[in-house]
Formats: sequence, structure tokens, C-alpha cells
Amino acid sequence: KYTHGIVTLEFMKEVARLSIKENGPLLAQKYLSKYGIILVIEPHFPKTYLDGSAIFVDKDNPIIGLTIRFNRLDNFWFTLMHELAHISLHYGKGVTVFYDEIEGVKIPDVDINEKEADQMASESLVPASRWEVSPARIIPSLMAAKSLANELGVHLSIVAGKVRHEGGKYIYLSKVVNDTNVRQFFPGEKWSK
Repeated sequence: KYTHGIVTLEFMKEVARLSIKENGPLLAQKYLSKYGIILVIEPHFPKTYLDGSAIFVDKDNPIIGLTIRFNRLDNFWFTLMHELAHISLHYGKGVTVFYDEIEGVKIPDVDINEKEADQMASESLVPASRWEVSPARIIPSLMAAKSLANELGVHLSIVAGKVRHEGGKYIYLSKVVNDTNVRQFFPGEKWSK
């Protein structure tokens, strides 16, 4: 059973630290279940841009759904943190479902709830105070990204994703983010190619 208020920034950072484990996505699913949060993986729905959702209809167990539309660890962890942020910030405040398109869709007027969730998700993975003083912010190199990832205790692809997103240059560190495979952890799903 979920206890309201358990999902804090520190809780999310603890979940994010599971990213360095070989089977981090599965460990995150198991960890969240101990706190009454159900993590469901469902293959991406064709002709949609849905990456994740936070569903609060069952007051005892908030549900996070992830589609793994992009088969990359950076996207998995950011989307998971974004949905956890919705639980932290918006659970019990009148909204029962959030549907999120995290990457690749340009929405001109993203509402305040989404901006808050993005900010908290980002802070849980790569805190602004650490990002601002990191060479990775200025130099999109593998060495700088590795250094920051090691310092934070998160998977290298998370920092690489941040470097690419913040700089708006998705050619940097492509091998790091594209050489990951999240779907392998959920072989029971019917993944499209």
C-alpha cells in the first residue's frame, strides 16, 4: 500500500542510483513495488507519442506506465523520474491521470504540472548544482560525462542524455545512449522492431 508523501527528491535519487546496476530497470520495478507503486511496462502504442503515464485512480497504489518508445536507458530513467515526480507533486490533488510525451514531440504550451515534473525529474538524476559546475555542461565529451556520472552514482547514459538535451545537439555521445537496450529486461512483452 502506498503511503502519501513517501516519494521525495531523495527517494527519487535512491531509485536513480539503481541505474548503475546491470538490471537496474527491474530493480527499480521491484523497489517501487515495496512502496506500493506499480510500474507497468507496455509496448508503445502505434501512431502515438506516449512515453509514460501516472495513474492515481487507485488511492492505495499509484500506477506508472512506461512504453519504452525509445529503447534507451536515458529515456527510461528520465521518464520514470518524470512519472515519480507526478506522484510526489500531484498525487491527491484532483488529477487522476497524466499522459506524457517526453521526447521528440514539440508541445508549445506545456502546462505547469509537466514543467514541475520535468524539473524534479532532472534534479533527481543530475542536480542543477552539480551540472552547473561540471565540465560536461560545456564539453560534450565521453570523459566529462563519465566523470559526472561517477560523481552522481548514475548510469553514464543519463548524463549523456542530459548533455545532448541541454546542448540541443543530439549528435554528441550518440553511441553511449544508443548502445543501451531497455526492452531486454522485459522479455515478456511483444516488442515491435
